[in-house]
Amino acid sequence: MRKFVFNAFVVSAFVTGIYILSGTTVVNDVNAQGLEIEEIT
Repeated sequence: MRKFVFNAFVVSAFVTGIYILSGTTVVNDVNAQGLEIEEIT
């Protein structure tokens, strides 16, 4: 039972890390597109 709780904690931490990384990359992509649009105009 204790091992199951530990595995669940590791998986949730792993998913949270991926979610944060993907979230920051999305923000960076939006900022990059915004800069490109400003340069074009």
